[in-house]
Amino acid sequence: MAKDCSVVVAVGFRGSDPWDKEMIVVELFLVLAIGAAVHGQPGDTVAPNQSLVDGETLISAGGAFELGFYSPGKSNFRYLGIWYKNIPPDKTVVWVANRDTPLTSSSGVLNLTEGGNLMLLNNSGIILWSTGTTNVINPVVQLLDSGNLVLMESASKIILWQSFDHPCDTLLPGMKLGINFGNNFDKYLTSWKSDSDPSPGDYTYKMDPYGVPEVYLRKDDAIIYRSGPWNGHGYSGRPEMQQNDYFKFELIANQDVVYYTFEDLNSSVRSRIVLSSTGEIQRFVWYRSHHGWSLFWWKPEDSCDSYATCGANGVCSTTSTPCQCLTGFVPKAETEWKLRNFVGGCVRKTNLGCQAGDGFCKLQNVKLPETSHAISSDRTLEGCDFWCLSNCSCTAYSIVDGSGCLTWTGDLIDIRTFTEGGDTIFVRLSASDLDCSKCKHCQKRFGLVIAVSSVLGFLLLFSICLFLWLRNRGRKQVGNILEQSPGSSMTNTKIEAAQQAMNQETGTTHIVGTERSTTTSDVSHNTTFGGGFGIFPSYNLSTIEAATYDFSNDNRLGEGAFGIIYKGQLGDGRKIAVKRMKHLPCNPDDFKNELSLIANLQHRNLVRLLGYCIEGNERMLILEYIENRSLDTFIYGLVYHYYFTILPVIQSYGWMDIVAKYATAIAPAIDHH
Repeated sequence: MAKDCSVVVAVGFRGSDPWDKEMIVVELFLVLAIGAAVHGQPGDTVAPNQSLVDGETLISAGGAFELGFYSPGKSNFRYLGIWYKNIPPDKTVVWVANRDTPLTSSSGVLNLTEGGNLMLLNNSGIILWSTGTTNVINPVVQLLDSGNLVLMESASKIILWQSFDHPCDTLLPGMKLGINFGNNFDKYLTSWKSDSDPSPGDYTYKMDPYGVPEVYLRKDDAIIYRSGPWNGHGYSGRPEMQQNDYFKFELIANQDVVYYTFEDLNSSVRSRIVLSSTGEIQRFVWYRSHHGWSLFWWKPEDSCDSYATCGANGVCSTTSTPCQCLTGFVPKAETEWKLRNFVGGCVRKTNLGCQAGDGFCKLQNVKLPETSHAISSDRTLEGCDFWCLSNCSCTAYSIVDGSGCLTWTGDLIDIRTFTEGGDTIFVRLSASDLDCSKCKHCQKRFGLVIAVSSVLGFLLLFSICLFLWLRNRGRKQVGNILEQSPGSSMTNTKIEAAQQAMNQETGTTHIVGTERSTTTSDVSHNTTFGGGFGIFPSYNLSTIEAATYDFSNDNRLGEGAFGIIYKGQLGDGRKIAVKRMKHLPCNPDDFKNELSLIANLQHRNLVRLLGYCIEGNERMLILEYIENRSLDTFIYGLVYHYYFTILPVIQSYGWMDIVAKYATAIAPAIDHH
């Protein structure tokens, strides 16, 4: 613009007529005025080798947000930030670039290089902040109406860097709070140190993606507040978080990402989530008729919002005594509890012993317990109920929209009640602690135990009757079976016959052993077995210990009467489930005979056996790991329970082949459901 003005001056003063000179002066004034107006009118982009200096700003195309230099509160330092445009109070800042490295004077310059690096420099040319991007073809920086500052290729519009990936203390609509597992990139809020100091403070608001995802507010490493798990429309610990005509909330959780985001659905209403410098997570709402920001909700709001106020297995209530023990529990330290020191929590009156008669106490309108070690699956209410009852380590369960069946093991931590809203949890109790006047769900369990026992009894009775019927018919197969000694393995011919029978019933062709893959470091080759009916590798104990992190409780999936199941991952990346057995034959040959039986009960609705481990007194089954599955696991549990409870009895009479034949008929039946 300055270059164009100089040309006008040079040309204009060639004439000698005074009138012409006056006209030229007027024209020169107009040109300078227009040039100044054009130069002073802020845009929304920065191109290569262009600079933005203190006093200049970028304004998004729709006028929603502005980027520039400012000083917060009483501070004399200068920062590059983004704030709402034309919404009082002045400069509601949502993002700061150089929060760790403030400018000491009004001499800051924002510059975009030809290679695509956006840099903030001081008057000495020192880089105080940059995006670190390089080798960008035709880069451009743009401030969007969402409040997102993006650096992209001008032609393809591919975004290479954006401020939404680097949040400060504010979450705007469209921003994501969570983690990308692919690049391990974690997006979370960090408070300011004070209203005048935007440098990182003591508080963080961060997604915990493990177990069942939920968000934690921490001061340094100490948990201050927990949101509770996602229940389909909001967080369990925030019942006021309801979908409406103004806001939409969403939690995305899969193998690649876990994140929370929200949208404003009405253009007349704007909202933002802020982590304050004093450690509160707050939602502010602005609407046109109000002309200002209103505090919509905040957490922690009361003493029950504070993390684990009542300790383990305690329930916090704002309408009665602050802390109470769950039904069936008593204070761990009675004296401390009476003095209102509740941190010790509560313990069970009667420990769970995985015995018949265990039931559940139903607790409604609550914030669900901490879920970092909870397990989520797609089971129905009945399936979730049965699975928890049949798993000795399960202490509670809940059915939650968006998360399915949640089951807990161990203590239940950070439960609170609400006058309305919240979720429902079923807490497992021993028969002696069930109080049906308080537990609406306690009687059904006895019927379930009787039903399960009846089914297992029927299977045993049916097997005996079938054997007697076949023996009376004088079938040659039974004669061969009776000739076997107790604990002996079945012949290949009979195994193959049983396998073929299953294939005919299911209409499928099954070749045992063709889908097995192992690595040389995981398998001890000299102990494989299977002969003509498949190959099942023997895994080294050290390999299994490494895969399960030495059988860590964090990898523990559950426990039954015959062993503990752990999740693991082999060196080649394959996920496995390891059942560490107990109450099984110590003789390796006997154990292998049992494996031979299981090996030939392969069916698409049964969890597949991958191998085994025999070392010292250890007996382990290596199974395929299937996430979020219930029916096949349930069926396998029944078959397995059948073979390792009823089977030892009937095996002593040499009826193993009959049982094998009968079991192969069970699996295809679920194809019709």
